[in-house]
Amino acid sequence: MGSGHTWRGAPEEIDPWRQWIRENIGSGPEGYVFEDVDMLRKYDKEPVPWMIVRHFSPRSDPVGKLMAIERKLGDADMGHAQIRTFGLWDHITRKGDPLRKRWMGWYLLNHSHENPAECTYVTINGIRRTMDELLLFLKFELDIPPYEFPDYVKM
Repeated sequence: MGSGHTWRGAPEEIDPWRQWIRENIGSGPEGYVFEDVDMLRKYDKEPVPWMIVRHFSPRSDPVGKLMAIERKLGDADMGHAQIRTFGLWDHITRKGDPLRKRWMGWYLLNHSHENPAECTYVTINGIRRTMDELLLFLKFELDIPPYEFPDYVKM
């Protein structure tokens, strides 16, 4: 299993979560696509740690399902600007897929350690989960309701 993705940056730049997810959820031929969106930069140095996960079946469902995950260390919540931005994105996307057939929504993933090998638990939208449950979730095998954005971000 694994994506076969080769990191092209310096070894000290490898995000352990990125590597762990790529090694554990499978790859394109197995129906999984993981994209970490690090084109946005916080304070011109640190990548903003959010990711897109897509699951599809080449034969029965080539389009697949899609979800977005904001990753935070500890018990941090999304900031006001993130809630407004991601909430608007979610609201617009949900209008195009109101039955959640393709767009699963946004999720907030909090983790107890920067290195997943040392992480004992995670929370997904505030509910404590094991690392095995996280993998099931990333593989779309554990259904978790999406993050509930406040009404003020809706149009």
